[in-house]
Amino acid sequence: MSTTPFLPRRNLAVLLLAALLLAACGRRATDVEIGNRDGILHLGGGGEPRDLDPTTNIGAAENRILATLFEGLVIPSADGKKIVPAAAERWEISADGRVYTFHLRSGMKWNNDDPVTAADFLYGFRRVLEPAVGAEAAQQAFTVKGARDYVEGRNKDPQSVGFRVIDPLTFEITLENPAPYFLGQICFYPFYPLHRPTLEKFDGYLRRNSGWTRPGNMVSNGAFRLKSWRTNQAVVVEKSPTYWDAERVRLREVVFHSIDNPDAEELAFRGGRLHVTYGLAATKVEAYRSAKSPFLHIEPELRTSWLTFNVAEPPFTDARVRRALGLAADREALARDVLRGQIPAGSIVVPGAGGYADGPKLPRDPERARALLVEAGFPGGVGFPKVTLNYTARSGWKEACEALQYMWQKELGIRVELAQLEYKVWLDAMRTRKHQVIYDGWGSFVDDPVEWIGLFASVSPNNDAGWVNAEYDAHVTGAERSTTTEQRFAHFRAAETIMLNEMPILPLYHTNRNYLMQSSVRGWQDNLLDTHPLKEVWLDATGGGAARPATIAQP
Repeated sequence: MSTTPFLPRRNLAVLLLAALLLAACGRRATDVEIGNRDGILHLGGGGEPRDLDPTTNIGAAENRILATLFEGLVIPSADGKKIVPAAAERWEISADGRVYTFHLRSGMKWNNDDPVTAADFLYGFRRVLEPAVGAEAAQQAFTVKGARDYVEGRNKDPQSVGFRVIDPLTFEITLENPAPYFLGQICFYPFYPLHRPTLEKFDGYLRRNSGWTRPGNMVSNGAFRLKSWRTNQAVVVEKSPTYWDAERVRLREVVFHSIDNPDAEELAFRGGRLHVTYGLAATKVEAYRSAKSPFLHIEPELRTSWLTFNVAEPPFTDARVRRALGLAADREALARDVLRGQIPAGSIVVPGAGGYADGPKLPRDPERARALLVEAGFPGGVGFPKVTLNYTARSGWKEACEALQYMWQKELGIRVELAQLEYKVWLDAMRTRKHQVIYDGWGSFVDDPVEWIGLFASVSPNNDAGWVNAEYDAHVTGAERSTTTEQRFAHFRAAETIMLNEMPILPLYHTNRNYLMQSSVRGWQDNLLDTHPLKEVWLDATGGGAARPATIAQP
């Protein structure tokens, strides 16, 4: 007699089905694999956003999110090589190069179904210039007629600035002087349209952090709309059904993960949580390169990294101290041995930007650096006060700060303490100048020296050093008013020479962005502006797919 327990046929069928399901589900699908299937792109966000206000933004990480939520008159192409129509379907430029007339697309809507009109662009452009807002990007509008005078308070009439609504679908901008780079300047976050009723509801026109940028409150005109924002976790945007070109948008959602540590981000990529990382630790680049990893991307950028000295904080009130630290820094070794593949910077402008390639260069001269420190009253570093160098978690920044700390100790006998700041705190420390010396930098919106040079004009909201030099300002103004390339470049060279002598900032390196990307990502093109319009991106669920943790190159 059999001792096998009797199972009804129905129960046996259930058990067999359960066994089959368990076998099929032996490995849980990764976020990347699910995203490939469902059209959800997972990106490394570069840290927790400070805010999502396009007018007051200054962070590259926020820029990527804002570019999905809002759309300007024009945008860079996916390869970054030209300016293409966006909210404006076409435009004309006057014969003298000063008047730009933009014709908006008819039928465009905000994501609450209100029509997008030229008045929305006027509202957004004027807010950038409001002194009470203190937008760091205001300087990018100084090419516009009357903009500088309005920002600096010499004229309090906004009507005097060269923005004009011709009719609901026609917006006109008049410049002080011809500026061939102007279209590139208005592609990005400072010059997005704004939904006036929303800002007025939250009293947000002249105030920062008023709440209009939060989920459920924000009204935007881009290819995506804000779905959720989980603090220190992720910002999620979803495809906007009211976007004028919605049929072309193939992603359903984009998740910007608030990971501010490159090592943690790499682990998330290996674990199938990310399609694209924000960066890659400098110490890992060579291993991925040697392994010929298909996931490694090295993208040259129009970006320079530097240290900013607060010239109101001793000992950096003394230009001799600032210059001593600059001359003692071995930027060649920093770029080659520490940052692995970056380009040492002798000045702030990326060589070749806009054809400008012959600017002055900062030498390395430890002997002269020591002599300057003696002149400043700190022979051999004796008596040098306590100094803190701040930085945030970016690829190679901690290692670079440690290398500089060693160089200054070795060459000058001074000690500098290091302090890492949370991303949002780091941004605020620069804006409020609550630092002694801080790791900083700038990625240009245009292929031209104008942005880097303009950053350090005395009135620039981005002058994080607080440095004022009338002669430098005169050359910035001279470049703006020049009618020939030769004149502009002469002013740029003179301005850079003054800066390198006074050294409110210490140029370190020009950037190659190193990051990892899954082979399932399509439509993403590397470019000098580091712009990747996500309306052009899609995910291939069949060809290439997602790399599982076991198949990712192990450096």
